[in-house]
Amino acid sequence: MKPDLSVVVVNWNGGTMLGECLDCLGAQIGVRTEVLIVDNGSTDGSASIVHGRLPMARLISLDRNVGFAAAASLGLRRGIAPWRAVLNNDCFVDPGWSEAALAAAHVGDRPGMVATLQLDHRRERIDAAGIGLDRAGIAWNRLGGCAPNAMNGGPVFGPSGGAALYSAAMLADVGAFDGQFFAYYEDVDLAWRARLRGWGCGFAPEARSLHVGAATVGWNSPRQRHLIARNKVWTIFKCMAAADVPAAMTLDTALGVAFALAAPVRPASLASRLASLAGRAAAWRGVHHQLAKRRSIQGSRRADPRDWMAPFPTIGALQRRFGYLADRRSGGR
Repeated sequence: MKPDLSVVVVNWNGGTMLGECLDCLGAQIGVRTEVLIVDNGSTDGSASIVHGRLPMARLISLDRNVGFAAAASLGLRRGIAPWRAVLNNDCFVDPGWSEAALAAAHVGDRPGMVATLQLDHRRERIDAAGIGLDRAGIAWNRLGGCAPNAMNGGPVFGPSGGAALYSAAMLADVGAFDGQFFAYYEDVDLAWRARLRGWGCGFAPEARSLHVGAATVGWNSPRQRHLIARNKVWTIFKCMAAADVPAAMTLDTALGVAFALAAPVRPASLASRLASLAGRAAAWRGVHHQLAKRRSIQGSRRADPRDWMAPFPTIGALQRRFGYLADRRSGGR
């Protein structure tokens, strides 16, 4: 019988985290689920962990680390259910996660995405209740740092890729993640492309998970800061309305310099600060590839997603969105 949901877990030397993630998927209730593990050339015996903890899972073994975006896209294409989920290997879902997520998959106009509720490692604060996006192209974890009982019905631009659902129909229309991103902002880019094509996003607050966050790359590591900076610029050039690009890029440059000089989000090493600037420089070197993609994306747009975006940000707005990260501990994708 065809599954209701295909869940894709990307792994790279996930170890015990992967085992816990698989245990949670094996405990799902109420939904016919297929699980696909895309392993990015792990050397820690991850294959044996998969076979031992969740034998029913389909293991797709790659010979090298192609990054989260490309590996997740491969899994999404291999899935056979009408709805496909991506789940980080450091994300541990509650038993009713799949059922609650699918319940929100048919709500609203032309649903193509579902955001779920990710909690921090102590389950005391929200890690992400979907993605927020503003007119400057700055994305953030919606309600990040808030107490779980503080949720509101505000707009959800798209799902956070730590634990997200996408419809097969939407993926066939706009494609999956951009493999060139490797990791970070690939979920923002996909949500933006889907919004440009008129696809909506539901929110499933009862689909809960615990998300360690940045366990593979390391929180505030130079690699993380480089990828975020580069991929943000690429997303702006691919997806943003032309009239908004100059102001967005001016602000991005100013924020990059400010981070390099002051690093307001602690802890940030000098290497991480410089990596943020290097990421922006790498974005400009490769921007011609994104402009080629832009022509296709903008040429097929059928909606204006700016109705779902927050206004151009003030300093106060940025502090409210990201201030909670100053106390975040290391660990996660």
